[in-house]
Amino acid sequence: KVSYGDVLSRITNDVDAIGQTLGQSVGSLITSITLFFGALIMMFYNNVTMTLCAIGSALLGLIIMGVIMKVSQKYFTRQQVALGDVNGHVEEMYTGHTVVKAYCGEERSIEQFEKYNKDLYVSGWKSQFLSGLMMPIMNFVGNFGYVVVCVVGAALAMDGNIEFGVIVAF
Repeated sequence: KVSYGDVLSRITNDVDAIGQTLGQSVGSLITSITLFFGALIMMFYNNVTMTLCAIGSALLGLIIMGVIMKVSQKYFTRQQVALGDVNGHVEEMYTGHTVVKAYCGEERSIEQFEKYNKDLYVSGWKSQFLSGLMMPIMNFVGNFGYVVVCVVGAALAMDGNIEFGVIVAF
């Protein structure tokens, strides 16, 4: 039911993606978890109100990223399907080149390829655009959290609840 090119494309791309993810992520994951819990303990130790403000801004970023990921996932899935279609079509047309030539199927083959290629282009563009939004939005959320902590810390410092050093520590 599935063309050779589609199977080869999926195996090659999926295995490569898994290998890259595992190779780059395991060390970073351990470091990040340790840093996260250490910072969280320090923050709660210094001031609970400012910690809850910082966690709230992080949750806002998590929600925004979840929405973007949900929207972009369908385009990434469509991109993988379109890539399999293009590779499958190329493999079949290359393997059966003499049959396509014999039955004057070049024009139909080119039209089919252009359709597959356009689908790949559109899904690839949309998925890359949405994934490209991640870093600017995360930078915005990080800066937003910084501002929230500074404003809440300033209000607490003016009321005399904390000292300036607590804000600096955050």
